Amino acid sequence: MYNEIIMKKLVLLIISSVITFSTSFSQPCFPEGISFTTQNEIDNFPVDNPNCTEILGHVEIGLDVETDITNLLGLEQIVTIDGSLIIYNNNLLESTDGLNKLTSVGGNLFVGAMGGVELYGNEILESTNMNSLTNVGGELQILGNPELIVLGLSNLLEIGGDFTVWNNASMHNLSVLEQLISIGGVVNIGFNNSLTSLSGLESLISVSGSFTILVNPLLTDISSLENLSSINGFIKIQENNALESLVGLDNVESSSINGMFIINNQNLSQCAVNSFCEFLTTPTGEIEIFGNAYGCESQQQVIEACVAVDINEINTNIKFSIYPNPASSMLFIKNENRLPIEEISIYNQLGQKLLYINQPEKYIDIKKLQQGIYFMEIISDELKIKQKLIIK
Repeated sequence: MYNEIIMKKLVLLIISSVITFSTSFSQPCFPEGISFTTQNEIDNFPVDNPNCTEILGHVEIGLDVETDITNLLGLEQIVTIDGSLIIYNNNLLESTDGLNKLTSVGGNLFVGAMGGVELYGNEILESTNMNSLTNVGGELQILGNPELIVLGLSNLLEIGGDFTVWNNASMHNLSVLEQLISIGGVVNIGFNNSLTSLSGLESLISVSGSFTILVNPLLTDISSLENLSSINGFIKIQENNALESLVGLDNVESSSINGMFIINNQNLSQCAVNSFCEFLTTPTGEIEIFGNAYGCESQQQVIEACVAVDINEINTNIKFSIYPNPASSMLFIKNENRLPIEEISIYNQLGQKLLYINQPEKYIDIKKLQQGIYFMEIISDELKIKQKLIIK
């Protein structure tokens, strides 16, 4: 019995020691946050705070004072920041090496605030190394870092707030964001003078706000957005003069779009992607399309291109045709496959539905429609077929 008591006490002592050891070497700190404005403060951080791995408040590096910060190696013990991480105006900083163990920013709530990452105004910053970061609870903003080429965010899965990549003159693509799945706010990608593609966003599925691509003069390819299915806001593509096609936005659910602005992209001629075609058929928000190349110079041109695409895709398999076309009073449908036609809708060039027929008969009375160009949508089983109709 005596030996059993000794053994139990010994086990309890060991467990207590382990807990004490663990607590002493890993603990949250700085509930009000911490600011660094000198290299000495960063170098002394592990000496002054040897057990601090989770910072409860914001972390500010630089801000509105002139700093002598050249590296962040003194911060390499930090794993979690519950507030925001702001790296601002550090004109001697070349890399964020030292934050490579950071796994989460703003992943938890503390004093009601969700955190984010702001990285801007660092004149010679060339690369970031935050490859352990998987979650940003608030905004991720990368602004005005003229020498930044490499984003070290290769394991980032989710951004809880807005995502902004703005005025980074040397950045060619977003290739290290290849794990990113969702963005909880708006997306703004603009004024990046060397950006040639959106490579790196292949895994992106959802955006919970508007999506703006603005003044990226060398951007030629947005096909990396091919898995994007929902945006819940407007789409704005403006003044990207090397962009020729909107292929990549094909799979966005049209019902998630509440506005469309395709403006002054000098070489953009291919706008008839599936999501845009469906939205223009039944628009649910403001539309502005002008200043682009032929084929995308106006809303009417895009709608006509959409109809042409639909007809070319369908004619090889389904033999529906309307006659006469042009028509004046009566319209007939030739149905070579003898498929049941369930619904017919006729839209004007603004996408407004003017005529709807459920289970149509042998002919359609169109005497109420004025002269002009219209678009007919035929629904048969699960097929949706569009054809151009001219009324004289």
